Amino acid sequence: MNAGLFFGKKRSKKEKTNERLPMKKKSVAPSYAEDGVNLVEGDTFSKFCGGVCRSTYEYSHLIKVNDMSEGHFRGPRTFRIRTGISKYCQLSGDCDGNGTRVIMDAIANTPESAATTLIAMTGMDGVRYGGRNGLLLNQLDTSSLGKNGDSVNKFFRSAIASLGNLAKQQGLVLLKGETAEMGPCVGSQSLDISVRFTWCGTMISVFHPDVMITGTELAPGQTLIALREYGLRGNGGSSARKAFAKRYGPEWYKVPAAQQDIQQVAAPCVLYENFLQFLNGWNDLSSTGAPQPHIRISAIAHITGGGIPSKLFGDILKPAGFSCVLDNLWAPPPIMTKLVEWRGISGKEPYDTYHCGGGVIAVVDKADVQRFCEIANTFGHEAKPVGEIFKKKGKPTLSIRSQFDSRTYTW
Repeated sequence: MNAGLFFGKKRSKKEKTNERLPMKKKSVAPSYAEDGVNLVEGDTFSKFCGGVCRSTYEYSHLIKVNDMSEGHFRGPRTFRIRTGISKYCQLSGDCDGNGTRVIMDAIANTPESAATTLIAMTGMDGVRYGGRNGLLLNQLDTSSLGKNGDSVNKFFRSAIASLGNLAKQQGLVLLKGETAEMGPCVGSQSLDISVRFTWCGTMISVFHPDVMITGTELAPGQTLIALREYGLRGNGGSSARKAFAKRYGPEWYKVPAAQQDIQQVAAPCVLYENFLQFLNGWNDLSSTGAPQPHIRISAIAHITGGGIPSKLFGDILKPAGFSCVLDNLWAPPPIMTKLVEWRGISGKEPYDTYHCGGGVIAVVDKADVQRFCEIANTFGHEAKPVGEIFKKKGKPTLSIRSQFDSRTYTW
């Protein structure tokens, strides 16, 4: 280890220049490259990623980065909560990833959507409890990075560049990441495609005890509001691929008629984080550095795998003894209606599998419904009330009026 680098000691201009000299291809394990690990491209790609990360370091108003790498893609980078933020704020981390959704993004050649999915899946875990996202660490494992300039390499560079742009829009720091060429350990259902990868990350969020959303403020008569989602989001990918196979055959990814549907499945997720963080007061800090909520939200459900029955009812309402009837949900995206039909599922099952039109459901007081929806609109989101919560004798229940067949199903 370079002790001078670790402790922030200034190095000579010659030392810095020598460190950044490109590695000569002749001296870099040619047999290792033949085995599927290209050290030259790995370092070149890592340098590119390091530049993208570094470009985000001043975009968070909560996180301060101390970059001691002196411009090198390796080297220490530490972080802390910025001066002026409430001393009562605390940090937490949540891990998540893109799951098998990456297969669709690879087939559809939508690296931007892959980046959006990573933000959506890692970002909502903290936000739904009242936190403010501050910093993201990510792990990109590939079968191969390809070579600089080829289609595979361009896909991954575009994905990282998109992640950087989204981080700036979201007020996030991309602190650092890791990329590895894993060869046969990373596969794909489509054997004809060269882009094969998995992508996951850890989101570091800032929390203040006065604005935590834990469900303790739930009360009978409160309103459930759904924020609309237009694509598949980050879950249900396995079911979607099975549906494509039933509709277009086992090599569905090669069928020209399937390509438009594939593009719809690979559409980018809606990012709700900026809107919800605004409502929770993270854009308007008090003189003591504490968030000042615009609307008090009693609960937030991120509707991903398991759908409304799991994420809203099972995780939030049922444990607190509340029931609800959802009779005004958003219509599912057209591609989701197709997937349900092709897959041959019906009744309750679509709502147990997909989000079915609403990516987030929030619980607020009736008096705040109109303002919630109006502010959502200013952030580019469609929002509407979809039901109320209540208590009744006996076990809590969830009833949904299906947007697929207009029948009401109860859990």
